[in-house]
Amino acid sequence: MQVNRPHRQGSEIEAHGGSSFRTRRVHRTRLLDRLNAAGPAHLTLLRAPAGYGKSDLLANWARALRARDTDVAWLEVDESLGEPLRFLGALLASALRARSDSTGTRPLIPEASLRDAIAWIADDLATAKRPLLFIIDDYDRARSEALDAVLRDLLRQTGPRVRFCIACQAETHLSHDVLELTARDMRFTDAEIAALFDETLTVEELSRISVWTEGWPVAVQLVRQVLSMPHAREQPLGELLAASAKGDHARHLTEQVLRNLPDAQRELLIATAFLDVLQVDLVAAVTGNEECWRDLAALEASTTLLTPVDDDPAQGYRCHRLIRDVMFRQLRRRGRRELSNLQRAAATWFRQEGDLRQAMRFAADAGDSDLAAQLALDAGGIFYGVQHGAPALRALIENLPAASFAAEPRLRLAQVFLLIKDGRFDAAGDITRAVQEQVQRDPAPGPLLLRDLAMAALTFSVYVGVRIDSQHMTRLTASAEDRASPDYWLNGVVHNMLCVAHYRVSDFQQAVSAVEAADYYYTLVASSNGLGHMRLHAGLVAMEQGDINAAIASYERARAIFASAIYGDEAGCVMADLFLAEAFYVQGRIDESRALCAPALRFAQGAECHYELLVAGYRTLSALAVIDAGTHEAIRALGDGFAYAGRRRFVELEHFLSLRRAELELAAGDHAGSSFRAVILPDRRDDRAGWLESDLAQLLEARLLLADGDVAEAVLLLERQYDQAQRGGRVRSSIPLLIQLALALDAQGARDQALIKLHLAVRAAQKGSIVAPFLEQGRALLALLMQLARPGRPGMDGERGFLDIIIRRLHEADPAGAPLLSEREQEIVQLLAAGMNNKLMARDLGISPETVRFHLKSIYEKFGVSDRRIVVELAQQRGLVGRR
Repeated sequence: MQVNRPHRQGSEIEAHGGSSFRTRRVHRTRLLDRLNAAGPAHLTLLRAPAGYGKSDLLANWARALRARDTDVAWLEVDESLGEPLRFLGALLASALRARSDSTGTRPLIPEASLRDAIAWIADDLATAKRPLLFIIDDYDRARSEALDAVLRDLLRQTGPRVRFCIACQAETHLSHDVLELTARDMRFTDAEIAALFDETLTVEELSRISVWTEGWPVAVQLVRQVLSMPHAREQPLGELLAASAKGDHARHLTEQVLRNLPDAQRELLIATAFLDVLQVDLVAAVTGNEECWRDLAALEASTTLLTPVDDDPAQGYRCHRLIRDVMFRQLRRRGRRELSNLQRAAATWFRQEGDLRQAMRFAADAGDSDLAAQLALDAGGIFYGVQHGAPALRALIENLPAASFAAEPRLRLAQVFLLIKDGRFDAAGDITRAVQEQVQRDPAPGPLLLRDLAMAALTFSVYVGVRIDSQHMTRLTASAEDRASPDYWLNGVVHNMLCVAHYRVSDFQQAVSAVEAADYYYTLVASSNGLGHMRLHAGLVAMEQGDINAAIASYERARAIFASAIYGDEAGCVMADLFLAEAFYVQGRIDESRALCAPALRFAQGAECHYELLVAGYRTLSALAVIDAGTHEAIRALGDGFAYAGRRRFVELEHFLSLRRAELELAAGDHAGSSFRAVILPDRRDDRAGWLESDLAQLLEARLLLADGDVAEAVLLLERQYDQAQRGGRVRSSIPLLIQLALALDAQGARDQALIKLHLAVRAAQKGSIVAPFLEQGRALLALLMQLARPGRPGMDGERGFLDIIIRRLHEADPAGAPLLSEREQEIVQLLAAGMNNKLMARDLGISPETVRFHLKSIYEKFGVSDRRIVVELAQQRGLVGRR
């Protein structure tokens, strides 16, 4: 509702039944002199409880300074400025409004560390042509240790021409050239009390007021207003103040003031006592009085009841808390129904203004569950949580009754988002499936319900690791693109999540396109958090495409973004560290991987996690444990993962851990035929299992077939799974499949085909320097690699250098603990390098020539050659023997 309100002239307002009460302010010269005499003090601190006239004093000081060519920036703090970046932005905006040299364009705080942002602001303030004073009023409403630290840094870095004055009630930690005025300094003196009463008080009356109020300005002002009322002077002052001995001075005086106000003004104050800020249009909507501006203006003139927000009545008014408490008690005594009707009217007004959070607050306070539910849906339901975070969504819907959720499936889908964030994946899945079944039964489900269902399913997929229906992806993409007013941040979120969804179905081309779109939208809105998560997802795609270097670059970029965020996103840094640990391991950078993996995984278990992150963590942790202490220790290392999955009811993670444990047990030889096959391949043939589980399960099935002697079946299975991985572009997953296929073909007697498959594996691994799958096979693979590396083999020129690296690493750190050549074989190759024949070697080693020939045969088979000179050359190239 918009109301017409003429400009108010003068400071005298008719009130109290036709009498007039003229506002009178005491010119507190002694305090102004102290403020002006601050000298080199960079910070002035006014610290006193409510009612000591801090804001009035600062307003007078600001007017005097502006008249002396000093710019004054005034910032009235509220709870929304508790975040350091938002506080700095508001501070900068107030300076822009105040500075006489302002260009009219608001500078932006850069995406950098908090320290850099403060330095940047300090440099900008240094360009001011005139002295600048920042007045920060009501600092307590947002104060925190983080905000104190921001101000301390800003105070240190701004020059002497920029000063700060902070009005607060509680103790702060801002000791930096401080001039401090406390409640003791700001009490009214007897002379100021006398001036406030126009020197009309007798000595006895002045003494009574001074003692009774203890110089508390708000109490003195209230006494003056009470005494200005008709017939107040007929009652002895002592009797008027007698209630002070029985309770709260200000409460008693406030009730006196309210009782003697005109009915219209008293009713207005009581009816709006539940509102934080009295905006004229809001008050008109709540009270139904379009002329309410007159009463608000009259109440402002009293100075003890209302004060303008930011010294500007157009921004609304605030009622003093002491007075507001009394009025709200009177409002509640009138009954719940009247208060609810007023709160419902406020909710309706805020809804029309587009402030759905405030509308929800008042609807919930009014107990109007239907209105509150509709407002939650107007706010976007689950999309509100995606955009503003789980805490904001929880605050929006936590007070809704169970009946509201039962009646509205979109509200249940909003609950899904909160359940996922809390790690209650089973409950989230149950709700999502129930709504899905309801939609399937409905012949004409609404488009908003379909959109919210798609978002819930996609969020569930991102965190839990299951695939998502392609219809949901299509619907969500269309919803993001078809909005009449593009929401770039939301588009970024949708495409970031679509990247994961496409990754889950092995559609990496679409995943890369989604990454590019997310990068574009996040850049438009400078969302550092979104850009960080987008880089993590880009790294996942690069990893599976076999470009480990690109993945590492993406993860490191993500970590830098999270670390430089204005608050420092520790959880984001840990996620990047865990993915980096996996990438380093894949490249054989064991020490770097070990330094990151375990600490990051411990942190991740207590934070918000998703499937790919935990898979990377536990897979890497167990692989490092194999290197450090063997497979049995690696199996024990998975115990924490099973406990975590059990606590969170994370079925998908538990299934992956079962596969990983089976892989380790199989490597250690701890398997028993068909019973072990049930562990590797439980009843999980539904659409929920993704390619990661499928590739691993098929690989384990093939290894089990080989262990049971069914080589032909293992080869068929591996060929089929490799074809699927290749069609899906899963380069990284195809490498262990090719290696296992090469070993199976060699066991089948088809060595040439085995070498062809192994060559494909080396070629696929070279781009990303992937060595881990080769190292994990150990001695079983070394002989084939040596044959692949023999001189003259066609088509190997491009991969020979990388192949030599793999062979050398296998020799240096074979997980099986056995080098390619035995100690005796190494001695024989060393003597071959010295040019000895069989008899000389036999004499030198103290063995028979027949034994020498037996060892030479074994050596030739391992290297795949029959020439002594080539054996020596290959052994020396691979570092298996020394050079002479």
